[in-house]
Amino acid sequence: MLSMLPPLDLRSRSRRATLHRLMLMSLPVLWSGGAAAQGGTRTVVGLSSGLGDTASMLDAREDFAPVVQLLGEKAGLEVLAIPPTQIAGTIAAGRCDVMLVLTSDAWRAQNDSGWRVIALSDDTAGNMVSLHARKGLAMKSPADLKGRKIAVNGSFARDVLGALLRQNGIEKQVAELRETRDPQALAYFLQNGFADVAATREPDVAAALEKAGAASFFKTDKIPVYALIANPKLPQERLERLRKAVIGQRFGGDFQGRTRIRAFTAVSADHAVALSLFD
Repeated sequence: MLSMLPPLDLRSRSRRATLHRLMLMSLPVLWSGGAAAQGGTRTVVGLSSGLGDTASMLDAREDFAPVVQLLGEKAGLEVLAIPPTQIAGTIAAGRCDVMLVLTSDAWRAQNDSGWRVIALSDDTAGNMVSLHARKGLAMKSPADLKGRKIAVNGSFARDVLGALLRQNGIEKQVAELRETRDPQALAYFLQNGFADVAATREPDVAAALEKAGAASFFKTDKIPVYALIANPKLPQERLERLRKAVIGQRFGGDFQGRTRIRAFTAVSADHAVALSLFD
């Protein structure tokens, strides 16, 4: 069973992996049509927001309602929306039974705080981060980012870029790291010399960069964007119920359109290379 496995050693079988930053929402809310039922077990879920830094808290709650409903148990369901500044504290305090988080935070929670990864998202698109060099600049690998000016769009691409810099030992050796909320600004930065390299997870933005003359020189493997993690104090029997409720469940087109998730899958060796970014 997943929870009985030791933490995966995802980089040359020598280091444990770590998982993403939770961008959870803001105020606690009840989500089950009213207060949780009395008696029995109530499931407390910490829910993450959408990626790209533009989704509202309300949108995120609506987007992930199908996942939350799968986690509901007979005695009720409570959903906590947590601001980014309180994510680490929420994990350390064990306030939730289950949390839907970005993958880097989930792996970190497992390795640092004993939380257990229940499942990883099976995303349809947008979960590969690509690096693009401005026209005329020869770049071959992430190691060549040393001394360069880099522009990045979105939290997911920013976290993966940070992992690539750490992996190559040049985290503090880039000339400048510019973050933008507007993905279309990446091409502008490259064309006008404000950046040497642009990083994005959006396929359409990557295509626009190449159309503008930027050369793609690196792309990550497929990286699960979201993960479900369970509180280490959760009884094994209950964890298995929650795991079975979500793994293999296929989601409809509307849910896929909003979240890019087709299903949640168990952690496997197939994820090793991608998740080694977060060692």
